[in-house]
Amino acid sequence: MDISNAFKEDVFRALVITFIPGAFSIAPYIVFAYINYSQLSHLINNNLIGFAIVYSIIAIASGMILEDLGSRIEAAMGKMKSKNDARYDFEWDNYLCTYYEQKPIIFNYISGVVMRMKFELSFAVALVIMGVGLVIIAYDNYHQYRTEFTLALLFTTILIYYLVSEAYTSVELLGKLRDKLSEGIYVVGLDGSD
Repeated sequence: MDISNAFKEDVFRALVITFIPGAFSIAPYIVFAYINYSQLSHLINNNLIGFAIVYSIIAIASGMILEDLGSRIEAAMGKMKSKNDARYDFEWDNYLCTYYEQKPIIFNYISGVVMRMKFELSFAVALVIMGVGLVIIAYDNYHQYRTEFTLALLFTTILIYYLVSEAYTSVELLGKLRDKLSEGIYVVGLDGSD
C-alpha cells in the first residue's frame, strides 16, 4: 500500500466531508459578527492569518459535528430502506461480516459512493444552519438586499432537497452494491482465465 496515496485520500476525505460543510455552516455567523462588532472586524482586518487559522479550526470542528448529524440521517434512511426491503438488513450484515483476502475492485466504487453520500448529508445539514444564519443577517439588512437574500434562501432550499434526495439514492445504490458482493466475486488469474 502506498502511504502517500492513503494520506492524500484521507486529506481529501477530511476536506470534502468536514471542512467544506463546516466552513459553509459558520460563514454567515462570521459575516454577521464582522458587520455588527467593530472590534472583531478590526481584529480580523489586522490579523488575517490568525483569523484564517481560527476559522479553519472552527470549520473543522463544526464539520465533524455535521458529519455526525449526517450519519444520523443516513441511519434513518437505512431504517426506511429496511422497512421497504426485507433483504436490506441481511445484505448489510452479510457485508459487514465478510472478509476478503484481496480487496475486490467494487470496494473502491463503494468507498466513493459512501464519501459522496457523507458529503451530501453533511453539506445538507450545513446548508440548513447556513440558511438560519442568512435569515439572521437578513433580519437586519432585508430592506437593503431583499432580492439577494430571497434568491439565496430559495437556492439553499432547492440545494438541500437535491442533496438529501441524492443521499437517499446513494443509500439505495449501496444496498444494490452490497447485494452484488453477496452474490460472490470473480477471481481472474494472471493468464486471464476464471
